[in-house]
Amino acid sequence: MDHEHAVSQVVAVVLMVAVTAILAGIVTSLCLSITQPLSETHSIGAKAERIDGTIAVTYYGGQDARKVHHLNWTIDGVEQTDWLTPQAGSTATGTATAGTSCRVMVTATFHDGAGQIILDTTL
Repeated sequence: MDHEHAVSQVVAVVLMVAVTAILAGIVTSLCLSITQPLSETHSIGAKAERIDGTIAVTYYGGQDARKVHHLNWTIDGVEQTDWLTPQAGSTATGTATAGTSCRVMVTATFHDGAGQIILDTTL
């Protein structure tokens, strides 16, 4: 009878290990299905420079330049009216108070509707 008792303990341990492995698989699959894929990062660039009270922003394009629908740019959060066209080498200018620093941001919107900040600098 001791032999049968030992077999039932081994069966119990094997069943507990199997149940633990199944539960771990279920939890892992749930966790992996909840995460969202990362958004695509586009490769384009722009540069800003300051000459006294004028800010000049130049769009350089890049390998994803053909995907750009339009560009917006701001000085200290104020959208500029001199439009920056999505053609490599295009330049737009705006004004800023001389002697103070200002934050310049350029945002690209792509044909698929995605947006990306391509420049965020303080001049």
